[in-house]
Amino acid sequence: TRLKVAFGLALLVGRKDIEGDDWKIAGDLLDVSKQVRADLRTAVADRRRRDNTARAHDQADREQIVAARLDDDRQKRVSLAIIRKLKRTGRATRRELRIACTRAIRDDFDPVFEMLVDKEFLVCQPGGDGRADEYKLAADFSA
Repeated sequence: TRLKVAFGLALLVGRKDIEGDDWKIAGDLLDVSKQVRADLRTAVADRRRRDNTARAHDQADREQIVAARLDDDRQKRVSLAIIRKLKRTGRATRRELRIACTRAIRDDFDPVFEMLVDKEFLVCQPGGDGRADEYKLAADFSA
């Protein structure tokens, strides 16, 4: 390639023989060409990495949003299952309320139940004589 470039340079100035300057300029030209190619490869690789990183972050964000949405939906379903059970029966033990939830949402029962008790949406009726505590809806929540 260097020979072809050196000959092309000689032809440009009207000579049929390659001189030392033609050979040197051809070498410099090929060095610059190699460097430009290497820089372009690096730039393309960097761009590809940035794009992949951005796509990965976007995917992670989407997965996090979906997971949060699923948690919210399951927690709402747990709350509704507890409320439905208590509206139907008036009172129920923690175990009965847990059973009122389908298996798909049962893993979310404990945090939702604790939140409902903490927010005083559920009122505890202590069980006596070895009976389990029962829970009912707070008066202002059951309406």
